[in-house]
Amino acid sequence: VSALATAALLVLAPPLRERFARRMPRWLAEALAVPTAATLVCSPLIASFAGQISLAAVPANLLAEPAVAPATVLGVVTAVVAPWWTTGARWIARLAALPCAWLVWVARTLARLPGAAVTWPTGVAGAVDLAVVVLIFAVGLRLLARARGEGGS
Repeated sequence: VSALATAALLVLAPPLRERFARRMPRWLAEALAVPTAATLVCSPLIASFAGQISLAAVPANLLAEPAVAPATVLGVVTAVVAPWWTTGARWIARLAALPCAWLVWVARTLARLPGAAVTWPTGVAGAVDLAVVVLIFAVGLRLLARARGEGGS
């Protein structure tokens, strides 16, 4: 899943950001493009084994985003320091626990919201079905955007 998410960030997020930036501030477009791209690309695979589609993924990722880098960096520093300085590593790990706690809180809280996820068929058929739905939705949005552009000329 992480390889798909990375590909989505490299390939899909930039054009999404540009499209979003036409209707909102650039910083918000950037913040929305990243989780939207990852969600669109990863959802078929996740649905294939989880049997559900998250409707809270994009807002959850927006809320989680500020804590990801500190959690990751502090976790890596802890792992590097631990073999030579256990006490220091424990303190760094305690610092890492703060952004990690935020990530857990966001995930649990948004997952509990009514309608946060909908059931979806598992397996290859479920993944293909959702991929087709996402593609149809994307093509429909593109056609709508073109029609609006042509109508305004």
